[in-house]
Amino acid sequence: MNVKMPSLKVILRFRQQLSRSSETEGYHLSVIESPGGGWGGPFLPEGLDDAHMKAVRQVYRAYVERQQTGPGLPHDERSWEVLRAAGSQLFRVLPETVQAHLHQAQSIAQERGKGLEIVLAFDQTARPLLSLPWELLHNPAGRYFFALRGGGITRQLWLPTASSARKSFRPQTILGVWAESEGGESLSARAAYSPAPGHDDGVTWLAGADTLDQLKQAIDSGRHDSLHIVAHGRADENWSDFSLALVAADGHPQWISPDQLAVFLSDYPQIRFVYLDVCASTIGGNAENRADYLPGGLVSNLLGMGIAAVVAMQDNISQEAAGLAANVFYRELSQGADLAQAMTRARRAVRLQLDDPIHWSVPALYSQQKPEDDHTSASLRAADWLLDNVKRLFHPGKWLVLAAILFAGYLGSGLAQVSPGQVDEWRLLGRPLVQSVFLVIVGAFSMRAGQSRLGETYRLDRSGWLAVFLHKYTSAAIWAGMWWFLIGLGWLTLDWVGVADRLDAGGRQVVWTLSLLGLIPAGYVGARQAIRQSELFLRSGHTRSVAGDWLLFLAVPLFPLFLLWVLVFFLRF
Repeated sequence: MNVKMPSLKVILRFRQQLSRSSETEGYHLSVIESPGGGWGGPFLPEGLDDAHMKAVRQVYRAYVERQQTGPGLPHDERSWEVLRAAGSQLFRVLPETVQAHLHQAQSIAQERGKGLEIVLAFDQTARPLLSLPWELLHNPAGRYFFALRGGGITRQLWLPTASSARKSFRPQTILGVWAESEGGESLSARAAYSPAPGHDDGVTWLAGADTLDQLKQAIDSGRHDSLHIVAHGRADENWSDFSLALVAADGHPQWISPDQLAVFLSDYPQIRFVYLDVCASTIGGNAENRADYLPGGLVSNLLGMGIAAVVAMQDNISQEAAGLAANVFYRELSQGADLAQAMTRARRAVRLQLDDPIHWSVPALYSQQKPEDDHTSASLRAADWLLDNVKRLFHPGKWLVLAAILFAGYLGSGLAQVSPGQVDEWRLLGRPLVQSVFLVIVGAFSMRAGQSRLGETYRLDRSGWLAVFLHKYTSAAIWAGMWWFLIGLGWLTLDWVGVADRLDAGGRQVVWTLSLLGLIPAGYVGARQAIRQSELFLRSGHTRSVAGDWLLFLAVPLFPLFLLWVLVFFLRF
């Protein structure tokens, strides 16, 4: 018996919500359960619309089609990277706070030696998101897919009609349908794997003509709580005519839609689990997909009829991969695994035993769940948000910024002792102006976005980093110089309108403090621009020495003047 790795659970809730900045529809995402705590998340990026979902689906569909229609294609690292790129794209459309939380949950799971189970919970308003290939969700900072570790990935549809029972459903008595019609493609490759007729797998199998009538009589007996259907499927280019082939009374295919199957099963509430061992064999890859007709939208009809959980193929799948996945899935259930763990083991088996780079991602696990009380959820999200921001307040960087603000007030009080109209007093400005360089450094130091990525991408050594940091702080100083120019214009304007001379020391301190505070964002923006330019330099083919020469050239007119300023200050005072 396999040793089951205990899992930590992360639940992400998706729901539709109007954007505050426009009337366009967006999707609100909340972390409602996680080993590191949870908080209410912001909107998903506005790019996650129908066009974005179509693009992600097309990448996945094209890769599936390429692997299935291109004999002899190598299953190597290059092939694997296509899926990694698609999974990373899905990861990046999540809000940054949610990305950070997944990083944290993954780290906690590794430290505790446990797996990570990710549950994607979709409100009815977010049904279109069900059909994205979430099994490819891949953390760009790691090297594995979430769906291949621990409890993997499960999609939940939150329905007010769902049972309030929290215990996960487990199939006990399974009724199997083996739909192999005359004139259709043989299922011999699938039949080599249990569950299938002829295997001692504990499944009661129906085969032969008039599938629906056989199915009705068998379910009417009331002895079964689960249904496993092995059949061929078909779909047109838009997935608007998806159907599966049962067997008619004359032995020929009887095509029924999942809607018809859902209506048929609605009379049998004892059926709680359905495994659709079916793929669509005639999908086209060029037409636009309609989200309501994609597999996630179709499965939601079964869930809406009261089915507790559904396993369905979200794209084409080979008979070997489908058979091995089903075999391992039920074997793991018999050994004590829950549905999520069993599905993860099934995916891993397809990837490892068949050396299959694509079909492991095709089986998807769906379940239904009763929505949480909105009032409770809102209060928990508010508490999580408060705790999260209090925690951020005590971050060392926040104390540094607070110290910088207090220091700006201190410098402002010194500068306020000098009246702008008294030229003889301007020599007293030297010390606080030199000390104000600290504010620029704080702003530049706090800007670290992109630095790690720059080092990881271009493998910078010490000399490489020297050029980057020189560029960063030089750019921050230049932006600070531009801000000083605006400060000078501001004082000239106040003098021109006759306000400068009428300001007392308190008024001058307020003006100076606010002006000096502007040096922090000026340094931050300058540093951020420098990191972006450094990436551009390296991407455009500049060698380290050439880039360094250009950066030194930019520094030449600035640093000597700064040193001269400091020298004159100490000689005069």
